[in-house]
Amino acid sequence: MVEAREGRIKSGHARAPWAAVALTPLEESDLEVVHAWQNDPALRDLTMGFRLPLQREAVRDWLRGLHGPSQHSRALYAIRVAGEPVGIVQIFGIVPFQRRAEIGVFLGSPTLRGAGVGYVAMALMLDFAFNGLDLRKVGAEVLVVNRSVVRLCERIGFVREGLKRQEHFADGACWDTCVLGLLREEFTLRLPLEARRLCASLAPMAMPLQGA
Repeated sequence: MVEAREGRIKSGHARAPWAAVALTPLEESDLEVVHAWQNDPALRDLTMGFRLPLQREAVRDWLRGLHGPSQHSRALYAIRVAGEPVGIVQIFGIVPFQRRAEIGVFLGSPTLRGAGVGYVAMALMLDFAFNGLDLRKVGAEVLVVNRSVVRLCERIGFVREGLKRQEHFADGACWDTCVLGLLREEFTLRLPLEARRLCASLAPMAMPLQGA
């Protein structure tokens, strides 16, 4: 499925797979893959996820609850390549009167990491955060040992704001986390026309009418 198409995805900023990556809502049909991701220690521990086993019904309830009260403080999307779910990206902890939130992203397939998919997914979500939700700041907290995600954040413009010492326990040890932040004016990336944005492009519609 996705693996057969991975060779077509180019890495790097200029050749990032803008047209191939789409962010769409998680559906109940994604239950099996989400259940596998949430119970995979390699994903769970790197993303500081829920530690205890999650049954399918618990994951099903979680999927159904995404359109409940939490929808006002979270925007969560499946990352899809050629229609197949390959990961999740979300803006969470939205504080409306402060206009700030946190971002989290992960890819379920190790072979997709470094191929530009995570870069595109994060860029699309930040574009939505700043230009769709009118946020002024987005933060991220990442395990220091998760160097690829720290580098991804910095490539897209995040600034290191601090270090939380021994913040997260996993694999028999306590690990530091890196705190990063991105202000709206620091998000200078211009998405190409082929990017599958979550915001409508209204600029052409803003032209004055003839004779107005």
